[in-house]
Amino acid sequence: MQTQTQEIDLLKSAMRQASDKRMYERYLAVLHHLEGQTTREIARMIKRTEKTTSAYIHHYREGGLVSALTYFVGVVITVIDVSACASGTPAA
Repeated sequence: MQTQTQEIDLLKSAMRQASDKRMYERYLAVLHHLEGQTTREIARMIKRTEKTTSAYIHHYREGGLVSALTYFVGVVITVIDVSACASGTPAA
């Protein structure tokens, strides 16, 4: 299990690599959640409903970033190189 600081670093790295605005927003929602913002505050910031924002956070809480990515992207992710993502270097 990763520490909250590691999760935040991983999210920030994923945000830098996000090529899609919606994915960036989803990462941002989870990041704000980890930083202590309420669902209502986050929803206002990213201009989404509380229900949608809550779903992003729920999937993150259920299984971490991999679960959230699976929900966000809509595909099953079988392997993720966390060390490469955290370092900002894409996996080969």
